[in-house]
Amino acid sequence: MGFFDFLKKKKEEETVKFNEVESWITRYLENKNLDKKISQFKEEMNHKIEEAKELLTALDKAGLLNENIPDRVKHIMEGNRNNYIQKITLFLDDIRIPDNYLQIREFSKKLTDDMDRLSKETQKSYFVLKEFLETELVAVAKKIKEMENEAIKFRQKIEKENLHKLEEIKEKLVDYENSEQTLSELKNLKEEQGKELQELKNKEKTIDKRISELKNAKSYKEYNELKKERERILEDIQRQKKEIITHFSTLEKAFKKYKRMSLNEALIDKYLKDPTQALLADENLGISEVLGKMLLSLDKLELKDKKAEKTKEEIGKLSKDLLTKIKEDLHSLYEKEKKNKNILLANTSAMNISEQETWLENTKHKIKGQEQAIEETEHKIERVNPRLIKQQVRDILKEFSVTMKNA
Repeated sequence: MGFFDFLKKKKEEETVKFNEVESWITRYLENKNLDKKISQFKEEMNHKIEEAKELLTALDKAGLLNENIPDRVKHIMEGNRNNYIQKITLFLDDIRIPDNYLQIREFSKKLTDDMDRLSKETQKSYFVLKEFLETELVAVAKKIKEMENEAIKFRQKIEKENLHKLEEIKEKLVDYENSEQTLSELKNLKEEQGKELQELKNKEKTIDKRISELKNAKSYKEYNELKKERERILEDIQRQKKEIITHFSTLEKAFKKYKRMSLNEALIDKYLKDPTQALLADENLGISEVLGKMLLSLDKLELKDKKAEKTKEEIGKLSKDLLTKIKEDLHSLYEKEKKNKNILLANTSAMNISEQETWLENTKHKIKGQEQAIEETEHKIERVNPRLIKQQVRDILKEFSVTMKNA
């Protein structure tokens, strides 16, 4: 035996064949004595559960140090004691310690979450009872905390062993066994998805063609012309309204002063509020008479010289003939707008195009979803590749200083 032989042995790694991996896992777990460790953990936890129940019994039977308290306070204390004991007992009875080492991690995390929830649910009762039965209450709380610490400590031991990686290997071995069938199923699925995608794309082309035909139809061209005409009419209405407002805004100050001495105060108020609507509703153009009388009373309105001159000038412009023309023009524009609107509503070409565009949008959305589904299927096909699975098993085994042959 050479002097450096021990160095050679130290470098040697365990080797296994792919078909021996499952046997190696079994041996590895046996060498870790996991069954014995889990049995000891369960025994310790069950012992602490029983101790906690005994402490609950002591809490239930404990008497008050000071019995000279009002009955109402005693009832409150008893109600909280019963509530606290009931919830803790239900929690203890619900603890199920797993036999499988892989489930210990999940059990420990769940136990911590359950304890956090239990603490919130019993918080009120705990603080009430602490005023009367602190010794017995704290003993229960400490025992439950011991249980949590025990579970966390055991979970950390399990995690150090990296045993969840063994379960990952087992899953890979199952995937390998099923890979041929799964691969065939996935390829068939991809083929069906491809056919559905092609059908959707054909539908997209059909809808696109239909939209193009509808947009080139005579009725749609007429619809667009009607829309343009409507825009022109609305612009003309706005211009006419602006002209009316401009005329009467110059007279606003004079109107406000004159209406107090006028017999037509209500009519003047209408023109002050909305001159356009007032003019349209003024059947006999009563405002023309008001303007004439207001012109004669300008001196009494105490307007500044410039304002009085502008008011006089504006009244001079607003002859009855001009007001009549403005009113008739505006009426005519509103009639045109109404007629245009009715014709537009009767033209269904735009509605048909809108309907087709909605279908097109939905079809495009379905195409995108189908393309994503095919992509996911392709990823699954890659993942169930037998050679890839073997490579993944070999990579995980390296973490346990094990080399796999023929991978």
